Amino acid sequence: KEVHVLLKKGDAERSHENAVMDHVRAATFSIADGALPSNEGRGYVIRKIIRLATDHLNKAGAVTPGTLHKLVPGVIRIMGTVYPELSDRQKTIASIIENEEKAYFEACRRAETAHQGSMSAEEFAFMLYDTHGLPLDRIREKFEKEGKKFDEKIFGEYLEEQRQKIDSMMMEMGPMMGMGMMGGPAGKYKTEGDAKAAPKAAPKGSE
Repeated sequence: KEVHVLLKKGDAERSHENAVMDHVRAATFSIADGALPSNEGRGYVIRKIIRLATDHLNKAGAVTPGTLHKLVPGVIRIMGTVYPELSDRQKTIASIIENEEKAYFEACRRAETAHQGSMSAEEFAFMLYDTHGLPLDRIREKFEKEGKKFDEKIFGEYLEEQRQKIDSMMMEMGPMMGMGMMGGPAGKYKTEGDAKAAPKAAPKGSE
């Protein structure tokens, strides 16, 4: 697999590796179909998929962060004979994913300096995850560093509500989006700590 070239020898975890390929395949097909990463609707789903794939690639032992887009040619080489339109848009798809990777790393950087304000701890934690895309383990680290805590059960309720919404949205987007998330039907893909994501009204005070 092309993903092996991007990983440190001996560091790959099969579950993360499989998730990377499933997610980048879904993103490739969706972008080829005209979807672009954004903060709303279909674009939100694409953005979240790319960011989840980026997280999984890093956890699988990426040699260099921000190399997810380099997997696009491999996806298209395998699927392009059946879907020739993929080959026509290969450079565009890879460029869009690369730009989203960069935007994600910048969002994570901003999240590190974000302040809680009037939000509850759980709302703030959810905002860091949902708006900024900060992985759950890094949210825990941020709270610990600042001497704060949040109720992960309440946080999980926000995520469960999201999961239900994204299940519905992904099924509406077609079978290619309903497949492949961790090798199963829509709704079974996971990020760090089993955090599951989908659109939700942003908590008070979020961007």
